[in-house]
Parts: sequence; structure tokens; C-alpha cells
Amino acid sequence: MMKHKSFNAFRIFFLIIATFMQACASTPTKNPDQWPAAQNSIQIDIHADKNLNIYEGSPHVVPLCFYQLKDTNFFNKLASYPDGLNRLLECRSFHPSVARIFRVTLQPDTQKKITMDREKDVQHVAITAGYFFKDNNKINRIYNIPVKAERPALIKSTEIVKPAQLDILLKLGPEQIED
Repeated sequence: MMKHKSFNAFRIFFLIIATFMQACASTPTKNPDQWPAAQNSIQIDIHADKNLNIYEGSPHVVPLCFYQLKDTNFFNKLASYPDGLNRLLECRSFHPSVARIFRVTLQPDTQKKITMDREKDVQHVAITAGYFFKDNNKINRIYNIPVKAERPALIKSTEIVKPAQLDILLKLGPEQIED
């Protein structure tokens, strides 16, 4: 009889622990209602190839423009034609969807870590690299700010969705951004 009670106590304990574990981590079923600003929430680790931006047999520097975007539609429109790519490489605001711009120039065979604060309402980070050969698919990348879901303990139906930290590993190859 005593063994049976211990087994039931173990099962109850296990169910409580499982409930708390489910409350801590789950896949979001929706996007956040708000996208507040957040300090140090964008981390970018950049690796530049020793043959970076190769042109006529020599490596060259690459300017990078980082755009924090509320929406990607206008960025994608600009990136779809050559004059638009040149405009993106100016690292200037081109539309109200741009919340922040950051520019950096990388030398061949270098590594750099960048930490940025995320601005309010930003849901995407777009990067444009100034390679000699400009091809939209080779010099642009868009990263979505990830979201995380939290569920208060013991209340399965309530889900709080918040923006999470964005970690980017950016590899700059001889002629393009490499995936």
C-alpha cells in the first residue's frame, strides 16, 4: 500500500514539473501586439573573407548598410532594380518604414561584432553590402526579428508573445554575402 502512494506522488510531481516546463517555452502562435524598443537586442557577428570583394584579382573593402525596418515592402521594391540598389547603398533613410540606419566598412580578412539596440516597432533588419558586382540576391539580406512565447504557469490558454533577440552570423565572401 505504501508503494502505491509513493508512485502517485511521483506522478503528481512529474505533472507539475511538466506544466511549468511547458509554461516556460513554446512556439508562438501569433505575432506580438507591440514591438517595444530593446537594448542590445540585435547581435551581428561578421566574418569577411581574405578575398573580400575581389575585383581584378585584388580584395577590397565592403561598406555595409544596416536598416532596422518596420516593414520590408519598400526595401524590397528598391532592391528590385539597379538604381534602387545604389540608393540602398547610400545608407540614408528612404521611407518612413526605416527606423534606424547603421553603416560600417569592413576590410578583407577581418571579423567584427556589432551590438545594436532595436528601435520601437522594428520587425526586420535588412543588410546591403557594397560589392563591385551588384545583384539583389547577392548583396541584400533581410532578417526577421524572432518572437518568443511565454505562458504563465498553470494557465495554458494565455500566451504572451514578445520580440526576442536577433543573432546574425554574416559571412562576406569574395563576391557576395554567403549563406
